[in-house]
Amino acid sequence: MMELAPNSAAMLAHSEAMFGDLPAELRNGLIELSWTDPEDGRLNHGRLFRSDELAKMVQVAARLNAVAGQSLYVGAALRKPKTSKFRRAADTDFYALTCTYADFDGPGDLDRAEALCREKGVEPSFKVYTGRHPHARAQFWFRLQEPQRDPEACRKLNRAIADALGGDVTVVNPGRVMRLGGSIAWPRKKGRIIELTEFVLTEGGA
Repeated sequence: MMELAPNSAAMLAHSEAMFGDLPAELRNGLIELSWTDPEDGRLNHGRLFRSDELAKMVQVAARLNAVAGQSLYVGAALRKPKTSKFRRAADTDFYALTCTYADFDGPGDLDRAEALCREKGVEPSFKVYTGRHPHARAQFWFRLQEPQRDPEACRKLNRAIADALGGDVTVVNPGRVMRLGGSIAWPRKKGRIIELTEFVLTEGGA
């Protein structure tokens, strides 16, 4: 069996899809990289990077993710410029959201969401497939025309997408972290296996 390795190119593509080409007034925002503890599995480690440090962040991410048990996540929104750089961020550290998102983790959730998108003629800007076994799971991301600075508006936008497509309604808060595409998903839940997550840029996405 071939040993899995983090896909740095996919990690960078995912990061650039979220935080590339930021408006000048948001380029001082920080990007959170977080990872699970290899011993107890808790998501309690974090480090923040400037928006012009995406390549550096990916180098750090690949090194961390190569250690068994260290699954990787990226902050779904920019963090405030003065947020501490060597800890997990919180909802109160929210700065701006560039993409709304929804998570489809349960059996059949992804199939239903994709069918609804086809029916309505709407495609996400990009997807991250977080696993294929025992069933397909993914995140949908929709790039905003203008970044949203109001954290409660972000919560409502994410909840509306989850409600409309049958996503996880708890994955909506402004300080949320999401699986980083291209990273190894080290399993903790029963029935899961070690898998390489996938970043997919959608043709004609919203």
